[in-house]
Amino acid sequence: AAGAPSASVRPGPAAQPASPTASRLLAGPAAPRSPSPSPRPSPTPSLPSACLGAVVHRVPADTIFEISPTLCLGVGAVLEIGPSGPGTVRATPESMVVRTYEAAIHSFRFLRPGNVTITVDRPEGDDGTLIVIVR
Repeated sequence: AAGAPSASVRPGPAAQPASPTASRLLAGPAAPRSPSPSPRPSPTPSLPSACLGAVVHRVPADTIFEISPTLCLGVGAVLEIGPSGPGTVRATPESMVVRTYEAAIHSFRFLRPGNVTITVDRPEGDDGTLIVIVR
């Protein structure tokens, strides 16, 4: 139509999302993140493979003579020997252990690294010994 004013369409201001969540939804999926490397634990000193660590180790008094003459345990480990009467099992040096006796069981907790000799008296007269290496 001649002489009619032309209508022009002007773009208006862009619509702004109402919230940050809406902004993320309108933006589309986020780029995948690469996982951050997890920190590696620092190496800890380990005991030799033959060493049992800080465990409770039970040995029947009558079989102490049949096991190996040495045993490796970690500091804090407990060696229990029994059944055996009071005063029939000893540790040398005594300063390396905390010793208890209850219900015919002798218990020795090892306090620090070193060697401890455990001696079990036998009625026949030959005492049995066990060397405990404490690490």
